[in-house]
Amino acid sequence: MKSRRQQQGFTLLEVLVVAVIASISVSLLMLNVSLKGPEEDIKKQALRLQALLNFAHEQAIIRAEEYGLRFYQRGYKFMIFDEENKNWIDLAGEKHLGLHPLPEAMELGLAIEEIDVELDTDIELEKPIDENAVVTEENKIKPQIFLMSSGELSPHFSSRIRIPGIETYYEVRGSINGQYTLHTPDE
Repeated sequence: MKSRRQQQGFTLLEVLVVAVIASISVSLLMLNVSLKGPEEDIKKQALRLQALLNFAHEQAIIRAEEYGLRFYQRGYKFMIFDEENKNWIDLAGEKHLGLHPLPEAMELGLAIEEIDVELDTDIELEKPIDENAVVTEENKIKPQIFLMSSGELSPHFSSRIRIPGIETYYEVRGSINGQYTLHTPDE
């Protein structure tokens, strides 16, 4: 039979063990949360851009059609060349290659052949497409990057995804041979 003292509660050692386990668990949780902060979000967006570029380039080759990509300060969109009308068409309705706005705090930078390009604001990105609008040579929106059906890319570029005020950024680079690579600030 147990004594009355043993039945009343926990020992100091048991309480300390539980406190240590709880503090370790909270520390691991905080570490995990801090690793999934803005830096991880930037990396996820850069990986998404890289994957979409690879997919669009494969589609260009398979379908024997010319694809294009237009960057904005707050996102990007894919386009396809309409041979019949000699015009670039937005792929806005496409599931994978439509408009891709970035999350609120992020922004894009673009360098074409190592020269920085001033990007349009996101107004163009979010403006609905008016099918009845008259398209003139002046108001046609054309891609900055061309994904050729031959497997080539023109011109080579680098696109930087970042959050202002945070040192971490990721850069997706496209080479003329149609290869897309992801780079960090350390590279």
